[in-house]
Amino acid sequence: FLFEGGYVGVNPVEGGAANVCLLADYAAFARGDRDPMDMVHRLMQEQPEFGALLAGATFVDGSACVVAGVDTHRPLRPWQDVLCLGDTATMIPPLCGDGMAMALRSAELAAPLTHAYLTGALSEAAWRDAYTRQWHAEFAGRLRTGRLLERVLMQPRWNDWALALGRALPPLATQVVRLTRGGVPAVDSPSGR
Repeated sequence: FLFEGGYVGVNPVEGGAANVCLLADYAAFARGDRDPMDMVHRLMQEQPEFGALLAGATFVDGSACVVAGVDTHRPLRPWQDVLCLGDTATMIPPLCGDGMAMALRSAELAAPLTHAYLTGALSEAAWRDAYTRQWHAEFAGRLRTGRLLERVLMQPRWNDWALALGRALPPLATQVVRLTRGGVPAVDSPSGR
C-alpha cells in the first residue's frame, strides 16, 4: 500500500499472525508522531484497503521496531573481503519480493564455487570473480528495476500515474513485477513425473 513518503505491506507468518512492515521517509514518519503504531493506525484510516485488511487485528504489545538510516541504494557488492549472501551484499528493495529467497539463491550460487575453492580447484581470485559475475547476472537487473520502481512510487506526483498506467495496461504491470523477481527453478516431483 502506497502513501506519501513510503509504502506498507502485510505478510502472513506462522500461527495465523501477520507482520506489518513499512518503509517511510523521515517526513512521513514524523507525521505519525515518530511512533510506529501511531503511523500504522493513521495509515489504516487513510488507506481503506489497508485498514480493512487489519480490521479486528490485535497488535502484539512491544513488537513494534524502528530502524533508522536505512541506505536503500547501497552499492551491489556481493564480495566485501568475504563472500556475501542475501542482503549482506546490498539492500534488497522490498519491491523485489522475497529477500529470503534471494538469500537462499545466492547461497545456491555460492555453494559449488566455495566447494571448488576449498578443494583447490579454484583460486581465491577465481572464486571471488566467478561468484561476483554469477551474482550480478542473477540479481543486478531485478535490483535495478526494484530501486527504480521504488523511486517512482515514493514520489506522490509519479505514483498515482504509475499505478493508473498499471491498471490500464495489466500486461505491462505484470511484466514490471516479473522484472523484480527471479525465475522459479524446476523441481522434480516426488512421483518422478
